[in-house]
Amino acid sequence: MSERSDAERGAGAKRGRAVRRAARPKTPRAVTLTHPDKVLFPDVGITKRELADYWEQVASVALPHLEGRPLTLFRCPGGVGAQCFFQKHVGAGVSDAVPRVRVRDGEQPYAMVDGLPALVALVQIGVLELHAWGSRAERLDRPDVVVLDLDPDEGLRWGAVASAALELRQRLEALGLAAFVRLTGGKGLHVVVPMKPGPAWPAVKRFARALVDDLVRDAPKRFTASLAKDQRGGKIFVDYLRNDREATAVASYSPRARAGAPVALPIEWDELDPKARRVPRFGVRDVPRIVRERARDPWRGFDAARRALSPRTT
Repeated sequence: MSERSDAERGAGAKRGRAVRRAARPKTPRAVTLTHPDKVLFPDVGITKRELADYWEQVASVALPHLEGRPLTLFRCPGGVGAQCFFQKHVGAGVSDAVPRVRVRDGEQPYAMVDGLPALVALVQIGVLELHAWGSRAERLDRPDVVVLDLDPDEGLRWGAVASAALELRQRLEALGLAAFVRLTGGKGLHVVVPMKPGPAWPAVKRFARALVDDLVRDAPKRFTASLAKDQRGGKIFVDYLRNDREATAVASYSPRARAGAPVALPIEWDELDPKARRVPRFGVRDVPRIVRERARDPWRGFDAARRALSPRTT
């Protein structure tokens, strides 16, 4: 990973302090994996120990986008192919190495992460996927990212998704906003916009919807904003609904509980090829090497790129 700017380091330190304030008091955290040889991804033989090692190798690039955000956990205690479930609230059974944040009075808190011990503690209870809020613990009602999820209909070539993401980027930059892109570990892409916390969730959702509605209006044969499966034939569903309180998007560098252990991987814009036919996928065993060999972090400058959503855009 390339060196982070002073501003980014300062922002990261500030977030870290806020997370520690939000977390319950705890003793020094050493996390021990039980049954480390338990296989979590049977088709490729990835064990609990290997998944913990994966997080150790990517923590430096993953944590800046995870720290201090409430998480929805996707757990597969018996591994992929066994019973899996989403979990929003954490109780006494989750290690004290995992910080908590209370989202609603009278309800159990959500999990967060503030470092590698928390990530390993989540691996210990069979968490395979991390889905993150668009806001942080210190300002739950003020999101700091917009996420647009491009979900293509079966049969569409990958280049159509790449072209759609590049078009979204142009529209966002015309509004004075920066955009970053990540593979989802599935068949789509996320376009992610860093913004300065300010507008509350309803305004940010209105902005996202207006942007998507414009896209659909201009190219109704290519795009749809409809959740209905029968409206998606041959089109890309552009999901703006992740921009709402308690909605989540899979976190950068999170594995997916799918065959091959694919990863939601941030990439450079110039890695998108509008002529490509196949979805690029990189797994838990590929990504640490990719991170080591990259000349620079594709999401470098993410915090520095934050802009305010203007009244015109919301």
